[in-house]
Amino acid sequence: MNVFSENRIKIAIILTLPFCCIILQILSLIDIIVSPQKVRSEDITFYEKRFKNLTRVLPSNGTVGYVSDCVENVYTINTRLYIAQYALAPVIIVKSADAQFVVGNFCDSVITPGSNYELIFNSCKDLSKGVALFQRKDE
Repeated sequence: MNVFSENRIKIAIILTLPFCCIILQILSLIDIIVSPQKVRSEDITFYEKRFKNLTRVLPSNGTVGYVSDCVENVYTINTRLYIAQYALAPVIIVKSADAQFVVGNFCDSVITPGSNYELIFNSCKDLSKGVALFQRKDE
C-alpha cells in the first residue's frame, strides 16, 4: 500500500467517526420516543394518594391551572401532568398559571415559602407531599 492510500483510509475513518456518533444519538432518541417508560399502576396509586387532600378543596368541576418545578425529560413532565389529570378528574387541568385556582405539583415534598408563586397568588394551601393549591389574587 502506498502513502496515498493510507492517508485516504485515515481521512475516511476520521470523517466516518462523527457521523457514526450522530447516528447513535439519533437512534437513542428514537428509542426514547418509540418505547418510553411505561406508567405502572403503582405510580397511579401513588398519585391518587398524593392528590387525595386536593380533591377535597378543589371545585367539583371546571378548569384549574397546573404548575410544576420538575425539570426532567418531556416524557416524565407530561406523564406527571396526565396522571394528575386522571387523579383529579372530572376537574380539567390546563398547564398554565393563568387560572383562578392552580394546582402545584412539586418534586420536593416541602414547598418553600417565598417562592415566585407568592407574587401571583394570594393564598397557598400546602397539602403535603409536594402538592399545593394556589388561588389567584383579585385584580
